[in-house]
Amino acid sequence: MLNINSLKPEALHLPLGTSEFLGCQRRHTLPASEFRCLTPEDATSAFEIEREARAGSPE
Repeated sequence: MLNINSLKPEALHLPLGTSEFLGCQRRHTLPASEFRCLTPEDATSAFEIEREARAGSPE
């Protein structure tokens, strides 16, 4: 039987790219030591920023 107390923290890390599948993405505006899950409001804000940026650029 596996003893959970014998596991080292390294064994508990998720593989790269796993957080996207869990609905959690790293925010680039936070320090590398901090992260949080994105919310629908974050997505709306990002969409509005992109829309404003496109409106100001020539096509």
